[in-house]
Amino acid sequence: MATEFTLTGDSNCGAVGRAARAASIPFKGGPVANGRRADERFFEIDDAGTAMFHEDLGGHGRFTCEDLLDPSRPMLSTLGFNTQRIGMALNPYLRTQGIAFENLSDAVLDQGLEDYKAGPLAFYREAVRRGIEVFVTYSPQRFPETYFETAIKIEALLAAKLQEIGVTMVDVRAETTDDKGRLLPELATEREGDQTHANDVWGKAVLDRFLEMRAA
Repeated sequence: MATEFTLTGDSNCGAVGRAARAASIPFKGGPVANGRRADERFFEIDDAGTAMFHEDLGGHGRFTCEDLLDPSRPMLSTLGFNTQRIGMALNPYLRTQGIAFENLSDAVLDQGLEDYKAGPLAFYREAVRRGIEVFVTYSPQRFPETYFETAIKIEALLAAKLQEIGVTMVDVRAETTDDKGRLLPELATEREGDQTHANDVWGKAVLDRFLEMRAA
């Protein structure tokens, strides 16, 4: 039987959780938050060293922040890779300012990630500090043409930053995207009007790669 793991993230981790349940692989956790709230600081460490969700996120019921930061389990997460939100916000802003994305330096973008992804970065740093083996996967790669290249660059920079922290990236893009880097149509969720998420087949691909990497 596979060792229990911690699963957390935004709504993208739902497909991974369903794949784990279908395979009877035990895990603790689930989505912390979605959208902007998943990028903001969402937890604090009290004077006793205990991690606690902010009050507006304290109603999970099934798990606490300390459950997610339990060093006895490896962690698989999607936190930080709700890239559609930053792409939708950044591109219009740059256009109004007359700034081309390609003219932004990596240093500027790096600081932007520190500010824009403060919650996930703080969470991963705390997890690594506690000695947790942290694995993070990329988004499903469903970006509109208007900011596709922007999203890809942002994810590459974020992945590099996480690796510097001590996080291991779980990359299934080679088998789940087409030759242009976009999610294969058959792996997109069938929910009407959903232009963001992948289905459980994608979730299983992420889970299987994570388990392979853990067993190596």
